[in-house]
Amino acid sequence: MWSYLFYIEYLDETEEENYNYLEYYVNSLVEDHSINWFPIKRARCLMTTEHDIHKELAEIKMQLQMYVHGCQQAAWPQRS
Repeated sequence: MWSYLFYIEYLDETEEENYNYLEYYVNSLVEDHSINWFPIKRARCLMTTEHDIHKELAEIKMQLQMYVHGCQQAAWPQRS
């Protein structure tokens, strides 16, 4: 949170001619009192696709099946 406040202060202290595109964009939103640039309840690292979720669930299911199979082998060893 403090990083964003320091970033706004940095933008305030920097000449607009020295802004890069992102700084210019954020500064224009700040001047318009918009918080659309602020990551509220969203983070790129938390974004997943439905495919990613299904893949992860399939991996968990396979691991669980292997665990159950291992438990069954330990509980009821094969007789020869």
